[in-house]
Amino acid sequence: MKEYKLYNGKIILQFDPEKHKYYLDGQNVKNMTSITGIITNKDAMVGWAAKRCKLQFLEMIVPNTSYSLEELDNIAKEIQSAPRKNKESAGDVGTAVHNYIEDHLNYDVIPKIDNKEEAHAFNEYLKWYHEQGKDLEIVSLERKVYSKKYNFTGTTDALFKNKDGNYIIYDWKTSSGIYHGYLLQETGYAMALEEELGIQIKKGVVANFPKKGKTKLCEFDIDSTMRDNFLSCLKLYLMQERKV
Repeated sequence: MKEYKLYNGKIILQFDPEKHKYYLDGQNVKNMTSITGIITNKDAMVGWAAKRCKLQFLEMIVPNTSYSLEELDNIAKEIQSAPRKNKESAGDVGTAVHNYIEDHLNYDVIPKIDNKEEAHAFNEYLKWYHEQGKDLEIVSLERKVYSKKYNFTGTTDALFKNKDGNYIIYDWKTSSGIYHGYLLQETGYAMALEEELGIQIKKGVVANFPKKGKTKLCEFDIDSTMRDNFLSCLKLYLMQERKV
C-alpha cells in the first residue's frame, strides 16, 4: 500500500496498485475510472468481445479435425477468456507507454522498446512532443488527486502551463479512439486539482497515441457545461451503487 500526502499533508490517500483501489481513513474511495465507466457504450463492448471470441475460435479450431470432449472444453474456456486476456494485454501496453512518457518528460529518456505496439504509440508521442509538448511547462505528472467536496479520487497523467501561464490538463490514451468518458475524467481531475491547489483549469486535452495509426488530439473547454456533465455522471454512479 502506497501513501500520498495531499492538501499540504492534511489528507493521506492510500493506493493499492495490485487491486487498483484507493483508501482514505481505511475506507474505499470511489475512483474516476469507475465513475465515468457507467457511460461506456455497452453495445460497442459486446461487439468487441464477440469479435475477440471469434478470432480466438478461428485461431484454435482446425478444419476437418476431430476433438475430444476434454479438448473442446479447454478450447471453449480459452474462447470465453479471450476478451479479458486481450483487455489485460491492451492495459499492459497502455501502462508501459504511460511509463515511457513519464520517464521522457522527467528525465529526457528515450527507451529502447521491443514491443511493436508500444514502440508505435511512443513514437507518436515523440512527434507530438517535438511539435507541441516541448513548449509546455510541467506542473505535475502522474499525480494522485482527491476531492474533499465530492469524495472521489484518481490519478492525473499531466498538468502543464502554456506560454501564457494558463493551466492545461492532459490525459494520455493508447486506445483505438477517443470517447466522451475521457473528457469527463479530465473534467473531474481538473475540479479536484482546483480544489486542492487553488488554481483554475480551463482547458483539457486527450492525447491519443494509438498502438496503430496516427495521433488524435481532442482539446476541449472545461466549462460549466462539462462540470455539470461530470457531476451528473457522478450522481448516476452513486445512484447505481445504492441497494434497491
